[in-house]
Amino acid sequence: MKKLLLLFLIAGLTGCATADQPSSVKLLKLNYDKSYPVDIWIESGENQVGAYTVTLEYDAGIVNIKNIIVPTGYNSFPGSPMANQATFTTGKTIITGFYPGKNSLSGRVKIATVTFQAINPGTSPFKTTLQNLYNYSSQPLKGKVILSTDSITVSK
Repeated sequence: MKKLLLLFLIAGLTGCATADQPSSVKLLKLNYDKSYPVDIWIESGENQVGAYTVTLEYDAGIVNIKNIIVPTGYNSFPGSPMANQATFTTGKTIITGFYPGKNSLSGRVKIATVTFQAINPGTSPFKTTLQNLYNYSSQPLKGKVILSTDSITVSK
């Protein structure tokens, strides 16, 4: 038993153990394969949201959009978010959605969950712009966009 323990100790100190190589590759792969969900809300006050258009900007050298999904949970917008998938690797994606019913939501409304895929190490800040916001009668509204995080940092 002492010989076996000594052998593991020597192999670890000299770097001869081949087990270090696969775990290093796994760590690197996990970082670059990792997905980061980011929730997007619109704050509309007491006005019911009927339609919106939001521009989301990010550093495409650090992250790309993997998908944009229908939000879940409390006060989630009932209409599906739509975006051009060809823009998911460009650093700028426009997301739009609408709900024609009169019983939409007001206040802080979750409109989408965007899943980002890590591409390279670094930090990608986010910039959002609320292009359009309307109620169910197509009347323009004032509001603001809120993200669950301001940036994503991908480490090696």
